[in-house]
Amino acid sequence: MARAPRLGRGGRRFESSLPDHNYTDLWRIVIKFILYLVRWQLSTIVMTPVIATIKNSPSIWGTKEDWIAVIVANLVGGAIFFWVDRFIFKSKAIEKWEILKKGRCHDCDKIDLVRRLVLAPGGYDRTNDTNPEYRCKECSEKKLLQLKRKKAIHYN
Repeated sequence: MARAPRLGRGGRRFESSLPDHNYTDLWRIVIKFILYLVRWQLSTIVMTPVIATIKNSPSIWGTKEDWIAVIVANLVGGAIFFWVDRFIFKSKAIEKWEILKKGRCHDCDKIDLVRRLVLAPGGYDRTNDTNPEYRCKECSEKKLLQLKRKKAIHYN
């Protein structure tokens, strides 16, 4: 049975960014976020004695306040850098290359380390390419210049 559309101000239809009854993607992000924060907390064991030494605490292991401060700082840092890292590693604003340690260059047939551009800014996406073309360093740089000239990729 289909649900009636939710209406917002002025009777306009309200669209939720989350699909109805399907929160698996949200839960996956929440679990990754929690694991990321736990990983950040592992540095607490190393950081607290360093902080204690720098501020001349009476004990090498620091005070209760030192531990609380480092735990809170790691929670804040983890909450910020989770999104920064996510942007860096999943963003289409950054080039993504696939590298083979040994392969044949598509252009010059040289057998060497070869690579192919998979994602680049401007909509260049060869993620699902069924016939990938790997190139040596020199040929891939030439191909990259060609793509920039054709405006297939661009950097803002």
